[in-house]
Amino acid sequence: MTLEALLNAVEGHFPGVVAALIEPTADPDQGTADSDAIDFELVDRNCRSVYAAQVKSGGSGKELSAPDAFGILLRMIRARPQAQSYRLITNIRLHPKAVQLNRVLDIDDSPELRRRLGQLLARSRWWDEPAEMSDDELTRMRRARISVDSRQRHQLRDQLRERMRRFRNVHRSGLGHEAAGRLTNYLAFEIHRRASGEGKGQFGLAEFREELLTPGRHLAYDLGEFDWGIMVGPVPAPPDIPRPDLIESIRTVLASGGREREVRTCALLGPSGIGKTSTAADFAHDNADSRTITSSG
Repeated sequence: MTLEALLNAVEGHFPGVVAALIEPTADPDQGTADSDAIDFELVDRNCRSVYAAQVKSGGSGKELSAPDAFGILLRMIRARPQAQSYRLITNIRLHPKAVQLNRVLDIDDSPELRRRLGQLLARSRWWDEPAEMSDDELTRMRRARISVDSRQRHQLRDQLRERMRRFRNVHRSGLGHEAAGRLTNYLAFEIHRRASGEGKGQFGLAEFREELLTPGRHLAYDLGEFDWGIMVGPVPAPPDIPRPDLIESIRTVLASGGREREVRTCALLGPSGIGKTSTAADFAHDNADSRTITSSG
């Protein structure tokens, strides 16, 4: 999600943003000392938060309740009182009352917002919180939203790769299938490195843009020390013409069913010369950064 937010910023969707702070430490001067309230934030040149986000993941059978969602948002607005917007991003299905909470946050009138929040949170551990919230906190709460992102990991990865290709093409840098996987993982690595505290968690937008537009002739050299997406063995080069529908079909077959430790297989059938080998090579190159693949002719 942090990588996607940086892409949004570099494409101009967040005017004034100059950097992302990843796993930012708490600043008691700016809010409560709650270091876990914010996963990442986009900040302006004065280090004021433009977009503060918390990411909450869960399994397919889980449901996010209105009280739990409210509690997360409350921590966020108190940890970053000056933020222009707050976003709880989750892949968890929302309880109907959590969906209603998202709608209630659109209410402009503070007394009415307080009343509706009180109704939603009745009989929860937050039952008395709306009445205790200041008008300023209610104003901040109106800048908060819940976003459900149900994309699978491979769908997010493919979308990020395609956006990187498009961004580089606009700037005449170009990016092939193999290089896209490697660059995506390198940028994700840089984000995780900052999340561990390096560089005080800051990833400047100018630096991110420079990494994103690394000249094609330098990609293999600059990223050669990493082992993401390296093809081992006599795997043909990917075809010039992508076949996304076939690649998606192979991915579906290899990802479905089977026992946990079972090696899954997919056979490509067709007349000689129709493109079986090049299709298998295309899939291998496109997924080499995320799994172990063995092919045989």
